[in-house]
Amino acid sequence: MAIRRMAWWMILVMGVGAGCGLRPTADVPGLADRFFRLLAAGNTAEAYGMLAAESREETSYESFEWLTENIGFTGNRGVAWEAPEIDGDDGRIEGVVTLRDGSPLRQEVVCFKKGRTWEIHIVREPPDRAEEERLAEVRERQPPPAESQALAQAVMTRLAEALQTGDFTVFHRETAPDMRDHLAPERLQESFSWLAAPELELDWTGVRDASPVLDADPYVDEAGLLTMGGHVSAGGRPIGFQMQFQYVMPDWMLYSISIRPPL
Repeated sequence: MAIRRMAWWMILVMGVGAGCGLRPTADVPGLADRFFRLLAAGNTAEAYGMLAAESREETSYESFEWLTENIGFTGNRGVAWEAPEIDGDDGRIEGVVTLRDGSPLRQEVVCFKKGRTWEIHIVREPPDRAEEERLAEVRERQPPPAESQALAQAVMTRLAEALQTGDFTVFHRETAPDMRDHLAPERLQESFSWLAAPELELDWTGVRDASPVLDADPYVDEAGLLTMGGHVSAGGRPIGFQMQFQYVMPDWMLYSISIRPPL
C-alpha cells in the first residue's frame, strides 16, 4: 500500500501541465480508455508518450515504467468507466481499474478540451464529492467582513470578561462543540492566565468598545473553518489574535484561538 501511495503521487505530478495526450482522441472516455488499454497490453512506452512533453522532461521513462509496474497499472485487467461529466471545455470521468493482481482501484481522469481535441490533464484518486458539496455549502454561508469583525469582537469581549472575573464558564459555553468537548473551562483559564499578568500592563476593561482590526479578509479554509487574524487594543496596547470559527447551524462558533503577546 505504501508503494501505491508513493507511485500515485508521481502519477499526479506527471499529469499536471499544459494538457497532455499527444495523440488526438475524440472524447473523454476514449482518451482515458486508451491510456489504460496501452498499459494493460504492456505498451508502457506508448502510454508514456501520451504524457505532455513537460511531464516527460520531469519524469524519465525508467521512473514511469517502475511506478506503473508497482502500482499494477501495467497488465491491468480493465476499467469499468462511469458516464463522463462535461462542463464546457472541462471534462472528467471516473472508473474502477482492476489492477494486475485483481484488486480494484478507483481513478479519475480529468481532461481539458484544446481546440476540438480532448487531452488528459490529471489522473488521480477522485475527490470526496460529499465533502466538496459540504464545503461549498459552508462557503456560501461565509459572513461579510463586517460580521466577521463582529464575531472577533464578541470573542475578545468574552475573553476580557473571563480574565477580569477569573471565570471562563461563559467563554467556554460559547465555543463550538468540538472545542467545548475537548477543553474544560479550567483548562482555558490555565491557557490564558498569562494575559492577566500585572507586568503586561494590559487594561481589558476597554476591549468591549475597541473594534478589532483584521489583517486581511476572512476566508473559509479547506476544512470549512472561517479563519481570520488581526489585533485589538487593550489599554492602548495591541493584542494580536488568530481565530477559527466552525459553522454550527445557524451560527459561526469559536473553534480555535491563539493570542500573540503585546507588540
